[in-house]
Amino acid sequence: MIIRRGGLYFITICTQNRKHLFGAIRDGKMILNDAGLMIEKWYNKLPNKYPNTKCNEKIIMPNHFHFIIEIIDILPTDGNGLPPTGAHVGAPVGGTWTPVTGKRASIIKKGK
Repeated sequence: MIIRRGGLYFITICTQNRKHLFGAIRDGKMILNDAGLMIEKWYNKLPNKYPNTKCNEKIIMPNHFHFIIEIIDILPTDGNGLPPTGAHVGAPVGGTWTPVTGKRASIIKKGK
């Protein structure tokens, strides 16, 4: 995802086939499992990796999550109106995705 304008963005991400991967609702309260806690952790760390972002409200549900992210400043462009390679939200950050996807695979295999 390349965001070209500053502002607030409401984003929803759903699991494949709406499978409950992030926890369960018990007594009207969402109880996060390891995968849900991982989403919460990494969402809160976005401003550390992307200083031009601010994390706002979020809600994690069993099979999807919603969040509002604010892009505070637009990054410089490469002359074609696009941010420089690797300098935008959504760009892989070295060393980030391997531990996250490895942890996710481990959680799913355990059926948590």
